[in-house]
Amino acid sequence: MEFTIWNGCPGAGKTDRVRRLGEENIEKYGLSGTLIITFSRPGAEEITRRLRGDVPGYTHHGLGWKIVRMGAKSREEKVPHIADEKRARKVMEWAIVQESAALEYQEAQADMARVRDRGMEMETLSPVSQKVIRRYLKKLKDEHLIDFTGIMERARWELENNPMVKAAYEGWHIIEDEFHDANPYLEWPIIELLLRGAESFDGFASPSQTIYRFRGANWNVLKEMFSRGRDVKEEFLQINHRSTKEIVDAARLLAGPDASDMISEKGASGEKVQLVDAVRPEMEVDAAMRQIAIWRSRGIPEKEIAVLGRTYNGLLAIERALRQRKIPYRLSGNRPDFLAGSEIRALYGYQRLAMNPMDDSILEAIIDYPPCGIGARTRQMLRGDEELTWDHLVSALGEPKKFRPQVLERIRKLLDLREEWDGLDESDLSVKEKVGKVVEGSEIQDYLMTEGDWPTLKALQETIETASEFSSLGEFTERLGDDAKTPRAAEGITLSTMHGAKGCQYDAVLITQFADGLIPMNKGDEVEEKNLAFVALSRPRYHLTITINRTARMSPFLMGMELENTPWP
Repeated sequence: MEFTIWNGCPGAGKTDRVRRLGEENIEKYGLSGTLIITFSRPGAEEITRRLRGDVPGYTHHGLGWKIVRMGAKSREEKVPHIADEKRARKVMEWAIVQESAALEYQEAQADMARVRDRGMEMETLSPVSQKVIRRYLKKLKDEHLIDFTGIMERARWELENNPMVKAAYEGWHIIEDEFHDANPYLEWPIIELLLRGAESFDGFASPSQTIYRFRGANWNVLKEMFSRGRDVKEEFLQINHRSTKEIVDAARLLAGPDASDMISEKGASGEKVQLVDAVRPEMEVDAAMRQIAIWRSRGIPEKEIAVLGRTYNGLLAIERALRQRKIPYRLSGNRPDFLAGSEIRALYGYQRLAMNPMDDSILEAIIDYPPCGIGARTRQMLRGDEELTWDHLVSALGEPKKFRPQVLERIRKLLDLREEWDGLDESDLSVKEKVGKVVEGSEIQDYLMTEGDWPTLKALQETIETASEFSSLGEFTERLGDDAKTPRAAEGITLSTMHGAKGCQYDAVLITQFADGLIPMNKGDEVEEKNLAFVALSRPRYHLTITINRTARMSPFLMGMELENTPWP
């Protein structure tokens, strides 16, 4: 078995290399031989897109949930419900009250994270915390609920103890993107169990971009665990294909050993990194608007401009200034436009299925949502050059050896929904209840909860609430279709936290309030703070401007960088 760690600097094309390796594996071993895992949902979606849906990318929790469901079904047990943040908090607060504990919710939650997410022993906590946590866990079990940490714990148990689950994950070629972000005590045990029966493992890491230590990520611990008893091959990707030499040189001063030797493929542009030194905070905002105006006048598209800050609160003044000037913008990470996402199109498809269970035309919209790996090649196998129909799906069940198990499982699920929803439209349920049935059966909500995508989940729930305003399911579905088909406004300038910008790239980036106390944050972890600044500095392709103001000291991270200093005004 081959174990390889690919250490890649920013802009080294790690995701593209993941795609190429995935394509090579598909060519060698077929569609069922590759398992791709990454840290974030956007990352998983991007990998799935690049592989045309043939092999889905999973987050750790997405894969864990798949394993949990597989285990429950193998024993013909009911799959547990996911306790979202609101529900989990209520259970924890209940446990505190039941124990008459002198604990705040945040204290109990932090103590529980130390044990379940950081590898501490329960006995190291105070007796009060131990009682509260045990009561919390028992309440979840009694109510057949599972929280997000519980998904990973249960998946680990299934892989260790369930023969059917073990067999399902034998012989895979595993690719892990953003490997450095994996939690050594929560997520690594799942990977380690998968490796026992795997054929190969390729982990793509960028340790200098480890910015989730507060969530338990620790590259040194993870690498030691991974290397224990294994002959690990290590490769280094040091060519930055993204940024100019001036930007690479500035960012490299904050890089760890894995990226300290990175060089720019683009070479020098002749434009230094700009440092705007404003007199007061309001002048700093004015300077930012001036820089954005210059970039726009040069023809840089608004969607290729980003403003990064340490927190969203720190970006409020920038947001107000953009709004006053009627410059379009979007808040990265908040996913404010639910109507632009794949969820609205999938929901519309499921609603149409409930309205007309024999409708063939909706299948393309729902066959792969939530994502289950029915990509372009499998679609071609199912339907040839025709439109996908129910007849194609029924025929596929008669050739079980021709299709992957997840494809057959998906087909059975859709056929079950067609039968279950037959007559739903004519039932005595209210419109909102009917829509709720559709959402429950579609599993869109479960998927978003598993991925922890609270903004999109909230937008979905708000959409469900509006169903009560309609007189029929058909009227609601028609309105949903209009919304799904409405052209979206052009993307504007991106406003993002530095954390939210990880994995992104833009032609021009402005980093605001690069001041001591924010970057690095007071009392922050020194390594993580430096990594976060490194991530921010390495996002732009061609233009980078940093702003500060004289009411705070300049960040020590900027010392030694070759900057073009501009006082303002």
